[in-house]
Amino acid sequence: MNGTHCPSCNNDIGILAVVKATLPTRIKCPHCKMRLMYTPIPWIQVIISIILYIAVLVLALSFTSTFKEVSEGMIIIIEISIIILLWQPFEFYISTYLRKNCHLNLK
Repeated sequence: MNGTHCPSCNNDIGILAVVKATLPTRIKCPHCKMRLMYTPIPWIQVIISIILYIAVLVLALSFTSTFKEVSEGMIIIIEISIIILLWQPFEFYISTYLRKNCHLNLK
């Protein structure tokens, strides 16, 4: 098997199933609902992505302190949006890497 098809039902799980999972070991097939996991898990890429994300996040959130005319509630909403939006490229990178380089197995 490869990293794109469910070993149980042999359907392509798609990238969204990997993105929705919190970890590479918590993937669920959208077709047959079987629990799946990637092996081997590329922890080096995951850790590097998290470190880069934190660096970019600190830089981006430092710019929110320059918003003087925006209310406190709106700044919180902006910061939460930044946190979520900045993680998406890293999430798609990790998902694409898993689909191309790792094997999908039943958990």
